[in-house]
Amino acid sequence: MKISKEVKVATLAIVSGTILYLGFNFLKGTDIFSSTNTYQVTYPSIDGLGISNPVLINGLNVGRVSAIQLDQDHNNQLLVSLEIDKKIKLGDSTIAFLSNTGLLGSKAIKLNIGQNSVVYEDGASLRGEKEMGLADMVAAKATPVVEHLDSAIVKVNALLGALPNDKLAQVINNLESATGDLRKIMKNDVPAITGNFAKLSDSLLRTEAQLKPLIKKFSAFADSLNHLELKATVAKANQAMGNLNEITRKINAGEGTLGALVTDKAVYNNLNKALMTFDSVMVDLKYNPNHYFAPLGKKPKKKK
Repeated sequence: MKISKEVKVATLAIVSGTILYLGFNFLKGTDIFSSTNTYQVTYPSIDGLGISNPVLINGLNVGRVSAIQLDQDHNNQLLVSLEIDKKIKLGDSTIAFLSNTGLLGSKAIKLNIGQNSVVYEDGASLRGEKEMGLADMVAAKATPVVEHLDSAIVKVNALLGALPNDKLAQVINNLESATGDLRKIMKNDVPAITGNFAKLSDSLLRTEAQLKPLIKKFSAFADSLNHLELKATVAKANQAMGNLNEITRKINAGEGTLGALVTDKAVYNNLNKALMTFDSVMVDLKYNPNHYFAPLGKKPKKKK
């Protein structure tokens, strides 16, 4: 079957239009194959928010701005339609913040979702608020400063206006004189101070370069000293252990009095007998002292 040129052209046009439509929606951030719910949010102003701007939850893109309408029946407020993935459950705790996503002022809707007691259906309205941006924070901080500055300028003007002309001229002359003195200092003294500071910095650098070798030598000397002290201590400990081993060897070999006492049982028995005899003599001396210590010219009494 032969296809005519008209059918081919029509088919090509339909395919091209479909691809163009899908590509355009893809670039806008619309996924035509996913189901979404539409929610409404009202803002007094949108500050440059446009269609296809993203809807974010903790930085994740979950939808987009699908439409913006001017509600003239309610003080010209702006009704923003949001297309959000059906998997996202929004409810009474959800707040849609209109916020900036960059320093260039790009806009997005950030959803803050808490514990929902009621889950909204398709077409429900969300509570909308505006998030304070960098420019708003700077303006909020700068406004009190500007007000104080204006008040100070007014007070200075009032003070200068209350002065007589001659006093005001004297104040201006004093200010000019102080300014001239400051210029002289900046011209003459500051370069000298800067030069001295540069010389001091160079001197410190040279001193640091000279100190580094001395510090290394001192560190090496301290290490060698610690090594020598450790070697001497170890040598003394080895000598003491050698002497103790020699004494132990002699005792075990029976050399000397202590060795004989440890190894020879006869010496031990004789020493034990001598101690027992000495003990009996001391007992007898305690109970019969007259037998040992008689007066001069008398014989000691006989022991009973």
